Amino acid sequence: MNPFKPSNQRPRRASRNHAANTCLNEAPAENPKSNKKAKPKKNSNVNKNQAKVQEKDRERKTNQRLKLKENPQKYKEYLKKERLIKKKAAEEGKIKLVKDMNQREARLHRKKVRERVRKHRMKNMSADSPLKHVQKNSK
Repeated sequence: MNPFKPSNQRPRRASRNHAANTCLNEAPAENPKSNKKAKPKKNSNVNKNQAKVQEKDRERKTNQRLKLKENPQKYKEYLKKERLIKKKAAEEGKIKLVKDMNQREARLHRKKVRERVRKHRMKNMSADSPLKHVQKNSK
């Protein structure tokens, strides 16, 4: 029996913060993380500059791809190289193919693909003329 508690009360359960072997009369140990100061916020100018650099990089890559598509021979070589890279990644197991997935994974993968395709189509379709989109893709 605990001399600090009356006998007619139920014994208290140890809280989740205490270890199972600690006594209820002991003071809880202080958390060393609570004494740390909050980290200062990152400089927003750095984030803005980084965003600008990423935007320029994206534009540069887009221009490179457009230039590449103008030359059919170089574009074919580029596509061939991309296929080889993806095939190699699939062989190494970096890319999981649908045939290697279980039913649940395959279903989730297909759902993500459908959503991606839907977003892509909505992005390409102009709001004023949805028929243009149909005519463009039906040729």
